[in-house]
Amino acid sequence: MKNYYFLLLLLIVLFSVNSFAYNIEKIDTSITVNENGILQVNDIVLFTEIKKGDSIVLPIIPVYDLKIKNTNKDINYNYSFNTLTINLNNCCILDNSLTLEIIYLTDVYSFKNGNVWSVSYLPIFKEYVDSFSLILPKKTEIISLSLDYRNVTIQDNKFLVTYNEPISYFDINYSIHFSSMIDKKPFNWFLFFMIFFISFFVFFVLVKFILKKKKSLISSNKEKIEAEDLLLGLNENEQKIIKIVLEKNGILQKNLSKECFLPKGTVSRNLKKLEGKGYIDVKRYGVNKKVFLGKVFSKK
Repeated sequence: MKNYYFLLLLLIVLFSVNSFAYNIEKIDTSITVNENGILQVNDIVLFTEIKKGDSIVLPIIPVYDLKIKNTNKDINYNYSFNTLTINLNNCCILDNSLTLEIIYLTDVYSFKNGNVWSVSYLPIFKEYVDSFSLILPKKTEIISLSLDYRNVTIQDNKFLVTYNEPISYFDINYSIHFSSMIDKKPFNWFLFFMIFFISFFVFFVLVKFILKKKKSLISSNKEKIEAEDLLLGLNENEQKIIKIVLEKNGILQKNLSKECFLPKGTVSRNLKKLEGKGYIDVKRYGVNKKVFLGKVFSKK
């Protein structure tokens, strides 16, 4: 049934082309197929025996996203279900000849049976194309080609099928390995070592920081234990005073009674006792006195 459809379409094309005043001298066709079987067709068509102001009427299959260009300039056209009319008013015509690029998307030539896709291409503007290329999706496995075109070259790295002789019909069957759509990239040793050394450096700095913190904590706890040992044998008020001076070495004597919640007289008597034992030093600064840790703590 498919072959009858294309034969009928071919007859329509031949009849339509012969009924026009212009000639189609050459067609170079390039087709790119995506994973969903949609074809982007680029036909570069050389027309002869035309003149400015004429219109070109071509038969065409159902298409979408249709574009027509002449020297990279868009051309005015009208498109119905099976007819394409091109206005030549703004075209660059030299020696009664004109080259147009006709670009469109279509799924008319693409069929799927199970996991196998088929592309059956038939020229629509004349009975053959002069050069033909077909670019298939990545990870494509070609199952079969048209038997009458065995000399078609296949470049597996690009999945490109090309043929540089006139071609009137082309058929290819292929399947796509979706599980392998992501190309395997070579292992990047440079990136690996960069990540390794950065990770090692961060780990080293982190360990050094933790050890320093731990050492500082141990030292602080040790000093605290030693200070608590030195407080043994002192009365309660003396211990209160020493603990404040340990936290605020050089505190003003007048502020010490507030910190200890003790009367000034009690603080003064206890300071004399502690100074005599070497626990503190009381030094005068003008009218004020400051209390410092004594020689007992400097020896520990």
